[in-house]
Amino acid sequence: MNEFDIQEFSAPGILIPTQLFVGNQDILIEETEKILQSNFCKNKDKPQEQGVCFCSGCKKIKANQHESIVWIDPEKNYTIKDIDIIFEKVNYVLDEDQKFFFILQKAQNFNLACANKLLKVLEEPPVGYNFILHTNNLNSILPTIVSRCYIKSFTAKSGIELGLDQHPLLSFFYNKKLDLPVEFEKELKSLHLSDSQSIELLSDMISFYGHKIVDSYRDGDDSGDYETVFDFLKDKMKMLPQSGSSNVFWKNLYMGFPG
Repeated sequence: MNEFDIQEFSAPGILIPTQLFVGNQDILIEETEKILQSNFCKNKDKPQEQGVCFCSGCKKIKANQHESIVWIDPEKNYTIKDIDIIFEKVNYVLDEDQKFFFILQKAQNFNLACANKLLKVLEEPPVGYNFILHTNNLNSILPTIVSRCYIKSFTAKSGIELGLDQHPLLSFFYNKKLDLPVEFEKELKSLHLSDSQSIELLSDMISFYGHKIVDSYRDGDDSGDYETVFDFLKDKMKMLPQSGSSNVFWKNLYMGFPG
C-alpha cells in the first residue's frame, strides 16, 4: 500500500452541481476559487500555472466579476429579493459544456421562505448550473437544504477535512454503526442521492480510509482493518451504481461492509 494507490481512487473528477461547504469564510472562499479556476482558467490545461495564474478568467474570478459566476452575500438575513437573480438566470438554457456558478455565502442566514423557494432548483439544477453554499455551522442549515447538498467540511489547519462523519450517510460507516439497517435505510431514502453524488461519496470514503492507512503506518499501528475496508471499497468502485440504482447500491454496500 502506498500514497499512489490511495490517490488513484481519491477523486473521480465529477463536478457535483449542489455543494455545501462548511468552515471558516476565508477558507471557503479560497476553496471555492480553486473550483472556479479549474473551470474558467484560460490555462487550466497547464498544471504548473494553476493557482498563480493571471489570465483574464482568473483575474475576473479574483475580482468577483466573472460573467458566469454570481456571488450572493447579503449583509443580514437572506430575502427573496436576494435570490431572485438565481431564477432569472436559470431560465436561460446554457450551451453544451457551458457552466454557470452561484455562490451563496452565509447560508445559515436563509429564512424559511428563501430556503423553500430554493429547494427545487438545488435538488435538480438545470444542466450546466452549479451551486456552492457556504456556512460556518452545518447545524444551522435547515435539514431540507442539507439533504439536497453534497457536504464538504474544511479546516484552517488542513484545507479539506477528511473527517466526513458529518455526512449523515457516511457516519454509519465511520462510526461503525453497522447493526442499524432500518435507520440506515431511512436516512438513505431521505437523501435522494443521485448517481454522481454516490460516486463522489464512495470516492471520499476511499480517500478517508486510505489516509487512515497512511496514518497507521506513520504511527506504527496495525492498519489491517483499514486495508480490508480500502480494498473492499476499491472493488465497489468497479461496480458503480447504474442510472437510478443508488439506493440499492448503498444498501448492498452497507450489508457487505467489513465490520
